[in-house]
Amino acid sequence: MTSSAPRSFGDLFDTFQREAFRLETLDDYSHSGSTDAYQAFLDGQERPADYNADWLEEVRTHIEAGRRMYRVHVLTCPLSPYLRSSWAGGTLRTRRPVRSSSSWT
Repeated sequence: MTSSAPRSFGDLFDTFQREAFRLETLDDYSHSGSTDAYQAFLDGQERPADYNADWLEEVRTHIEAGRRMYRVHVLTCPLSPYLRSSWAGGTLRTRRPVRSSSSWT
């Protein structure tokens, strides 16, 4: 009997059928992705126009095929440098809906 189980977390994004959901609860994921892009942000550099182009194309392909992708990131206040870099270069450019609920006073 063969198993069709995904081999890695990333494989899940290639094999899901209807919806993919990711809950992010950490203030810093800088060691799990592009450390060069994060360091460039810390150095005050602009992100290249094609930053995340492959990922954006993958998301576009899923959406065009009728699959939905969700991501929820629990934020703390004040935002960490990592979260500031994420908001500065990705969230609005991908045209994902942004919802915020705040109990900060």
